[in-house]
Amino acid sequence: RSPIFSFVSKFFVSELSGVIEWMPHGRSWRIIDRDEFRARALPTYFQHSNMASFIRLVNAWGFRRVQSGVDYDSYYHECFLRGMPHLHI
Repeated sequence: RSPIFSFVSKFFVSELSGVIEWMPHGRSWRIIDRDEFRARALPTYFQHSNMASFIRLVNAWGFRRVQSGVDYDSYYHECFLRGMPHLHI
């Protein structure tokens, strides 16, 4: 499995609702509560709580942060679409 597919299976679970979310169109995702994400998600799924390291990893996977508009501060990847895990491989 690709790292991106693993990312999807790790984070988009009900226990993290309110912490990380898909954008309504399903083309990008956003961290809603960075403090909770750092405290709950990172140690559980990445064995660290360093947000800067996580962002570097996301960038290495090819995600880019949206810098303006309604999707501001979300992360986008051209092969990443909600409900289409076959694109992530």
